[in-house]
Amino acid sequence: MQGFKILFKKEVWESWATNKIFIIAGIFLFFSILTPFIMQYMGDFLEMSGIDPSEFGWEPTAADTIISFLDYIILVAIFAPAFLVMGVVAKELSDGITATTLVKPVGRLAYILSKYLVYLSVFIITATISAFICYFYTVAAIGDLDIVDFVASLLPMLLLLAFCVALTLLFSTIFKSQMAAGGTSAGVMFALYIISFIPFIGEISPFRMSTWSHSIIQGSQEVSVLPLITAVVCLFVFIAYSISLLKKKEI
Repeated sequence: MQGFKILFKKEVWESWATNKIFIIAGIFLFFSILTPFIMQYMGDFLEMSGIDPSEFGWEPTAADTIISFLDYIILVAIFAPAFLVMGVVAKELSDGITATTLVKPVGRLAYILSKYLVYLSVFIITATISAFICYFYTVAAIGDLDIVDFVASLLPMLLLLAFCVALTLLFSTIFKSQMAAGGTSAGVMFALYIISFIPFIGEISPFRMSTWSHSIIQGSQEVSVLPLITAVVCLFVFIAYSISLLKKKEI
């Protein structure tokens, strides 16, 4: 892949210079601390309000806390990639930077993959670090949870992030408008999330992987591999189609 190393370094620098790395890290860190904090002190907050927590059956466990954090990852997966990755191709297309870049001995495969792998790495690394912060906070403040189950439950969510970044990159390649790319990405991902609750058809939605994560934490073996297969297949299709579109575009 001609020029991949140079393009990869360029994307890392741009994600740093535009503070996208810090924004993504900040979002995940916020939820990693907020989730166990709420679980730990919500009972006290209810008592201060004159409400008996036992009336609501409020007895949070470590499993409940991690499941809540994993659900926040879904929220981040829907919106964060859409609005932080929406311009990585679209803006360069509209500004003519893509044309200048590809005049050099740089392949379209290297161009697309460098962008995807940089932002994928940022999301995966920051999400993983934040998840472990949440885990250790939870174990220290609420209760014990097997770390193997925790890691196993996190993996489907990381794959979901990979899927969402690839989908956003595809729409960023389709549209020259950043807002169109971001809005369409968020809309499609939210629709897939809603579809995941529909019987039968929802079984193939990548967002259904959240039930897999929940099942692992709860010790259940009732999981389906269909969402995983859908996510992996679509991920490669999105990347391949992005490269194909770039070859056909007049840039």
